[in-house]
Amino acid sequence: MTECGKVQHRHGRTASRSCGAADAATWYELCVCAGNARSTEEPDRTKNRRSTVMPRPFYLRRVPRGAGAEGDDHIRRGGTMPARPPGVSYAPVPIPETFMLPPNDWVPNNDRLPVLLYRSGLSPYEYDLAARFEATFARYGWPPRWRDGIYDFHHFHSTAHEVLGIAQGAATVELGGPGACEVYVKRGDVLVLSAGTGHCCIGASQDLVVVGAYPVGQAWDICRGPLSDAALQVMRALGVPDSDPLGGAQGPLTRLWRVA
Repeated sequence: MTECGKVQHRHGRTASRSCGAADAATWYELCVCAGNARSTEEPDRTKNRRSTVMPRPFYLRRVPRGAGAEGDDHIRRGGTMPARPPGVSYAPVPIPETFMLPPNDWVPNNDRLPVLLYRSGLSPYEYDLAARFEATFARYGWPPRWRDGIYDFHHFHSTAHEVLGIAQGAATVELGGPGACEVYVKRGDVLVLSAGTGHCCIGASQDLVVVGAYPVGQAWDICRGPLSDAALQVMRALGVPDSDPLGGAQGPLTRLWRVA
């Protein structure tokens, strides 16, 4: 364990399995927990791309003719972009996918708080994405504690919720215990695992780097077997964080976990 706010590099934690290049290209792979089915449909590239283009952020939209200093159509950039308050990002936090995982043998999972998966939670084009994850998590009350891979054995944490930022590479993670639910994650994606959620890396690229963080005041453990009744009650009583690790107090987690 390290002091809050310091990052621990956990040597020897890299995943022992390797994914091929084909896995890294499976950008749109989705997980379907029911029946352990997986969808691998490729996007229809014949569709009109304009229909799927997201609107520009307001500070990059065109200004009517004559409204700008140049008196012509232009894109607001650089000095004309609105001032950004400290600690605030203009990048919108994506709506996460959610997974409710029932108990699975010795893995308790969490029948109250769903797993959250933010696709491209941070831009995969960041130069130093690991540092960006660490700064973002720390800003929103989830101090980063390590950079490494993901254990290649089934385990869960009973005393802390966990956020995993994929800073480099890609991996397939089995959630919920053996045979439960597989998800494919890549650079920029973010997984938030509620306490009790089983997870295991079943395949990864050689360059996988993950940033792990936990809410302020929560110290993680590693469980590889069933909990006692007393420990299970402690896990279920664990508090809900006041802040989303990507969006702060107004982020999706604070809404999705409080209504769960």
